[in-house]
Parts: sequence; C-alpha cells; structure tokens
Amino acid sequence: MSRRASQNKAPHKARLSRAVNPPAITATNTVNHVFQYVSQGNLTKFSITRAFMLSTVIMNSSSSTTNYRISNAIKLNSISIWSGLPASGSAITSTVAIEWLSSYGPSKIVMDTTINVSKPAVIHSRPPVNSLAGFWSLRNSNESDVLFQVTLPTGSIIQTNVTYNLQDDTAINLVSTTNSGAVGTVYYTYLDGPAAAAVLQPSVLPFLN
Repeated sequence: MSRRASQNKAPHKARLSRAVNPPAITATNTVNHVFQYVSQGNLTKFSITRAFMLSTVIMNSSSSTTNYRISNAIKLNSISIWSGLPASGSAITSTVAIEWLSSYGPSKIVMDTTINVSKPAVIHSRPPVNSLAGFWSLRNSNESDVLFQVTLPTGSIIQTNVTYNLQDDTAINLVSTTNSGAVGTVYYTYLDGPAAAAVLQPSVLPFLN
C-alpha cells in the first residue's frame, strides 16, 4: 500500500494563508475616454491650453455659472481630426493641421489637405514624446501653457482620447461658465472653453460654455 502524502495538502494551506488578508488596492481613480467635438467656425493655429483640457468634465453645484472640475490631472493620448467638406462643386481646399509644441526642441506639425467634396482631410496623431502634450497636465500647474494648435474649417470633427484622474484628496477647482446649469449635473465643456466665444463644441453630450 502506498503511504505517499497527498500532493494537495501543501498547496491548499498556501492558498488559505494568502486569502487571510485582502489584496492591496490603488487609491487613485483614473478613467480613459474618447471625447468628440464639432467646430462651429474656421480656426487657424488655434491654441489649446492645459486649462482647457483640465476643464473637460465639470459638475454644477448651485444651479448657476458656478461649476467644479471633476478631474485634477489629464493626459492626451491621441487626437483625430476629420475636416468639414468643401461645398459641392467647389474646388475650395480643406486643410486640417495640428502642431505639437515643445520646450525641448522644435514643434512637430501634422497636416492633411483635400479638395475632394466626398472625402475629408484626416489626421490621426499622438503627442510626440518630448512635446508638452506628451506629459500629464496637473491642476494649478502651468495651466496657461499651450499644448498644441489646430487648424481646421467649420464642421470639422475632433476626437480626443484622454486619460484623466478623478478628484480624490485635493481641493476642487472652481470653473465659471457663461451659461447656468442644473444642480448636481455633469457637463462637458468646449475643447476651447469654457468661454463665451468657444467654438469647439462637444458632440451629443450635455455641455456648458
């Protein structure tokens, strides 16, 4: 008769010992999302700042123009642009461009042009490693810095793929908007806002400028 001990005993005890304590968790809550905007006007080398990016998602607190940012840090992973099409039968050129700015070397310009009334100019681009947009944007830290500049005609669509950090143990930043919102409602701001003259309007989602 074999007296060999069961091979399941030691592993079973190990599994029990590991299950005594709960696993560690990460306190920082980050979200990845793609936002879409539609240009309400023609833009030429229009500047997008850290402050604009940080104000992407806000919440109204008092049914007024007083709102608060939901995120305290944000990073742009990539951007896509589709130009508004030229008028039918017209040879008007449609050009879209993005210029990634940098403090460590020359900027990088990505662009596309079309005169085809059935095919838009298209750009898909990631921030270069050493560009300002290649780093996280943090609340109250160089918020006036221009991350990139865009050139596009009216009707162009912009999609930004971003990762943002939700507010946790930091004070909430106040953002003032031109229009009033409903208490406790989450809103999305213009890519170049919030501001009365903002033109890069969020698509589908509820927004304030």
